[in-house]
Amino acid sequence: MLKTTLALVFGATLASCSSDDAKAPAGPVETIDPFCASRPKLQFCEDFDTAELPSQFAEKTETAAKLQLDTRDPESPPRILFAEAYVGAPRAILSRTFDTPGKKFKLFFQAKKLGAAAPDQSVEIAALEYPAIAYRVSVELKNGLPTVFETVGGAAPKALSGVIPFPEDWVSFRFDIVFEEDGSGTATVRFGTEVAVEAPLMPPAEAASPTLSLGIAASKPGPAGWGYFFDNVTFQVE
Repeated sequence: MLKTTLALVFGATLASCSSDDAKAPAGPVETIDPFCASRPKLQFCEDFDTAELPSQFAEKTETAAKLQLDTRDPESPPRILFAEAYVGAPRAILSRTFDTPGKKFKLFFQAKKLGAAAPDQSVEIAALEYPAIAYRVSVELKNGLPTVFETVGGAAPKALSGVIPFPEDWVSFRFDIVFEEDGSGTATVRFGTEVAVEAPLMPPAEAASPTLSLGIAASKPGPAGWGYFFDNVTFQVE
């Protein structure tokens, strides 16, 4: 199984205070990965290990879907987020608006899929938007292939698709958005170290307070029985 090298795993210490304890066979050691506690000070970090939902996010949205904390096959124990799809057009999203305006955004998380959406379902898993000026950049997966969408005002979204499929196991997912001073911009999606999509953008002239969304949002109705696991989310605004 592919495991990211970003996780620092610590074995819990077993304390023994008597000779009887010392002679007793050692039991299983609970493994804990303090991902956020062990990282440098980040603007936003959520590993889903300590707080209940919506955790460090501000809002939780669920329609034909469920967001829940899970312990199955965690990328960094003990807990992960599971966004589970029900029959219909599932939408299970955590979101938060940040006070800091910026023109460079770095989103990192680890993800793993369980089952598969219908072949004609496109599933958004991350988005950044300026709600006040109706500007939005998102990344969607359809049949495992990523597409970056950019929406400006009421215009139809522009899309650029990649050819590198989403892996079958845990993967480090990077979604970087850069607005340049010359009015150009770029959105880059990476699966691990591979660039899956690099899309040109037409960013707004002024920076605004961004809203980050993470989870699943399907484009149309479909069957139940699939979803995505998420862990170790970090976000930086510059």
